Amino acid sequence: MSATYPTTARILAERALEMACGQLCVDWAVGLLVEGHSGHYVQMLASLDPPLNPFEVADLRDRTLREMGASALVGPQAILTYARELLIGLLQGQGEIVDVLATLKDLCIRHDYDRDLFDFYRLFFAYRDLQTTANQWYWPGASRDNIESIVLQRAAQFVESRLGELPA
Repeated sequence: MSATYPTTARILAERALEMACGQLCVDWAVGLLVEGHSGHYVQMLASLDPPLNPFEVADLRDRTLREMGASALVGPQAILTYARELLIGLLQGQGEIVDVLATLKDLCIRHDYDRDLFDFYRLFFAYRDLQTTANQWYWPGASRDNIESIVLQRAAQFVESRLGELPA
């Protein structure tokens, strides 16, 4: 069984949202080393042990990103790239719909109800309501019978609409 490490897209999205950097960033650096990346800062970041100083971790994260050449992806572009990564995974059968929708809902909220993510915000609440009741008021026409197909269809539309706009 192989370990799953945070992706660079996730790290960039959380950086763009100015979220605290802690063990997740250390785990990301370990994953980079496992994948064969090398560099002074990635090794330093991967070697940190708790208790972690969030300022030190954030500084090493930023230095690692620059060392990798990944620091150009910022702001909304970083968030939408991570959203696309999550949705591609969902379309490939990775992850649970409710978990992906919850993450996208949180990204939408943290990014001031971003209009590109707002459909997933609404779909999260529609999906959640339909787990416990036959009614929901967030997505017209969604029911217990079709909510999963609606989510997957909207995910595919999101991914397709951003093919040339966002980096892979």
